[in-house]
Amino acid sequence: MILAVIMALLLVQPVSGQARAQGVASAAGLGSGAELLPNGLYRVTLPDGYSMTTHGGDPLRADVSLNPFAPGAPQRPPVCATGNVQHVLYGHPAVISQSRLDKVKEEIRTHIRNMNALLNQAALESGGVTADYRVACDATGEIRVDGFVNPTLVPYFSTVVAAARNAGFTDPNVDYSIFYDGNFPGICGIAEISLDSRPTADNRNNSGGYAVTYEKCWFSRTPMHENGHNQGAVQSGAPNHDGTQHCTEQLDVMCYPSTSRACPTSVLYDCGYDTYFDANPEPGEWLASHWNIGSRVNRYIVFGNAPAPAPEPEPVPPPHPEPSPTASPEPSPSARPEPVDPQAQLVFSTTRPRRGTRFQATMSLVSCDGHEGTIVALQRRFDDGMRTIAEVELDANCRAVTSLRAKFRRATFRSFWAQQDDDHTEGASELLTVHTRR
Repeated sequence: MILAVIMALLLVQPVSGQARAQGVASAAGLGSGAELLPNGLYRVTLPDGYSMTTHGGDPLRADVSLNPFAPGAPQRPPVCATGNVQHVLYGHPAVISQSRLDKVKEEIRTHIRNMNALLNQAALESGGVTADYRVACDATGEIRVDGFVNPTLVPYFSTVVAAARNAGFTDPNVDYSIFYDGNFPGICGIAEISLDSRPTADNRNNSGGYAVTYEKCWFSRTPMHENGHNQGAVQSGAPNHDGTQHCTEQLDVMCYPSTSRACPTSVLYDCGYDTYFDANPEPGEWLASHWNIGSRVNRYIVFGNAPAPAPEPEPVPPPHPEPSPTASPEPSPSARPEPVDPQAQLVFSTTRPRRGTRFQATMSLVSCDGHEGTIVALQRRFDDGMRTIAEVELDANCRAVTSLRAKFRRATFRSFWAQQDDDHTEGASELLTVHTRR
């Protein structure tokens, strides 16, 4: 009986007369007082006066089974920070459930690390340095997950956010990612977004906001999708924009299925790196002159958190200690031999890949006995020098394989192995240039 009442309430969601005239479906899940604006977004004003703009509810995806965050997906810890951060929250309705925060906290943390790994992959593949979410952490350095209770029965976006604000989560510099322990029919999540494509630090998306993901979509791409809206994806006028703050590249995190150009068979954070995220846009590209989540002006991501690439190796003469007056002219049997150059090598599966496709880089050491499991880096040359874009462990055959996307016209690479002990010097391969083709 209670469930029947809840469903009845959901199906008669109140919206303003203007929103009703334009079609209630796009306002589903917002709550009372949703006002349709001339730019196509809705304004939702809370009882405390806080005003939000959103495109409305994000529906369940037809390709929900294509989840980049399945068990075993790569993880990368985000960066603990203060100020402009993403703060993860868990909310639940008071009337029909008890808090499960202690039971689900670790799963939620794992999912945030999954999201961060995909973000970092996008930064490196688009030609930039490492990228990590700035998040609020607890005293132990773990991702902070705080809870709150929603006293209302129906989990509208307005009532969930109002409950979070009543619990004290009101920092205007924070993006609040809410994992809500309840569901709304047909909707995975809802988030704030502002239509502001200026590529400047005062862009309206560069301040705090709220994003809600409902329980049935917690561990899909939805939390990253909703946080993407908070950070300004997808702006009107961007390449592949579909007119609803989404895109038309199918498996992209911010897209929905369409007949437009498809991503590869795996889900990416901005397929093609041309719609809302590019860590190294080329002159003339849309993201080079418009709001770009991959830009360093984005206050919610830290770029280049990994150690700086090792400097170019310089020849160093072997040490010549002062001889002892009693030293024998014969070398000591226990004298350590001079370090050996391991002769790093780099081979690509092709040096003429088609623009936008993926190709493989195989790195190896000619001499690495006993050094399996050490890290070899793939480095790319930029104006300010060589930067590490991938780090891979050497396998038992002294090989390390990685893939990268050909999002450039011409680029020069090398493999680099840092000195691990006294037996081997650091080693760098010869420079290898790749030219892409259309």
